Amino acid sequence: MEMKDVLADKAVMDEIRSKVESDEGLPKSKEWNIGNDTLRAVLADETSSSEMLETRPYTEAIILEFGRPALLIKNDTFEIPNSDIWKARLYPTKSKVEKAIKSVGRIELLDHPSYEWVGTGWMITENIIVTNRHVALEFAEKRGKSFVFSLNPGGKAIRARIDFKEEYKQNAVFETELEKVLFIEKMGGKYPDLAFLQLKKTNQLPSPISLSTSKRSNGDLVAVIGYPARDHRSDFDAMVKVFGDIYDVKRLAPGTVTSFGEDLIFTHDCSTLGGNSGSAVVDIDADGDSNSNGASIVPNPEQDTITSPTSLSFFRSFLQSSANNNNTLTVTSMDSRLKQKFSSKFGKIRKRIVYKNGECNLHSTNVSKRRRRYLADIYTTLVDIQWRWTLLSFTMSFIVSWLSFAVVWWIIAFRHGDFEPEHLPDQQEASGKCALCVQ
Repeated sequence: MEMKDVLADKAVMDEIRSKVESDEGLPKSKEWNIGNDTLRAVLADETSSSEMLETRPYTEAIILEFGRPALLIKNDTFEIPNSDIWKARLYPTKSKVEKAIKSVGRIELLDHPSYEWVGTGWMITENIIVTNRHVALEFAEKRGKSFVFSLNPGGKAIRARIDFKEEYKQNAVFETELEKVLFIEKMGGKYPDLAFLQLKKTNQLPSPISLSTSKRSNGDLVAVIGYPARDHRSDFDAMVKVFGDIYDVKRLAPGTVTSFGEDLIFTHDCSTLGGNSGSAVVDIDADGDSNSNGASIVPNPEQDTITSPTSLSFFRSFLQSSANNNNTLTVTSMDSRLKQKFSSKFGKIRKRIVYKNGECNLHSTNVSKRRRRYLADIYTTLVDIQWRWTLLSFTMSFIVSWLSFAVVWWIIAFRHGDFEPEHLPDQQEASGKCALCVQ
């Protein structure tokens, strides 16, 4: 999402100019002490003076917040946008959008060494969610022909769940355990950034988001539903202004399709950050397919998304394979022309040195002869490992040490001849080889 995208939205820009020219100003301009003259100068691209150049990032952030808002979600509905244009665009399809909101959740991790959550996922069919490959790879991996949950440094399997709530200032939770990793696409630019995860079956899971069968075109209205996280790659001032320095909660970010390439990729200008990886892009065009919510996911903040026809074909292949092969996917790739860019480090990083379960949040990387070093510092290794292994080591040390002493004493007795018949208790006195009493 950039300033040029808002400037290209004629309806929104007309509304902004109307507010600026009428001295009403934009809602956040007073809060940041930005006058209408400064807003007019930025809109007209007349910011040559040093003062104008200094305030331009803040002014652009105010315009972006108005033109491409990231609306907080509470109780499964989005807040009212400041823009009258966005009100008119969103409200005709409000019920459809709210239905999709319920089916989008935050993927959370337990026993992970670094992250509490890593991205967004959404219901694609009964008890199956779809997300990005790089999100799934933070807690799962391919082992042999199947996919399993990864182990943390303590040797414990990482657990995952999805929370379909996590809304701003709301205590409600809707957590469901991720039971199985069904499929993670291969690495590489020619493969789609996709993964499918199976949820534990319950009777209360949200309904799946239906897939669009219509092709998107430039200017179509869309919205991203996901969980933006603080992102060090984004402009800090714009990020704080657009997102209000509030992160890790569910948001709806409306925007438009900005380009549609021939190689099955389209881009949009919705306001997204790192945690949006895996978010659903839903159709909010009142003139669009009224029976569909969306058919693409947000791979990363650079906003490349898979087009509807490609997603639909791939998802259908997956679902058919899932039904026929006990949720084991046989389709291994998509069109080789599909190009993806991604970054794997999203989510909220824990800032604890030691977790509540006793594990340390300190990890060594690129260490040569790692196993040998663990043995060289055996006492630190014993302190760091899980309690069950510490207790087992402590118990075995006693058993092995006393057994070793017993073997040594047996060898000494054997070499000394103490097991010969004349040295046994009932033959000692007759043989005269053993003194019964010493005075």
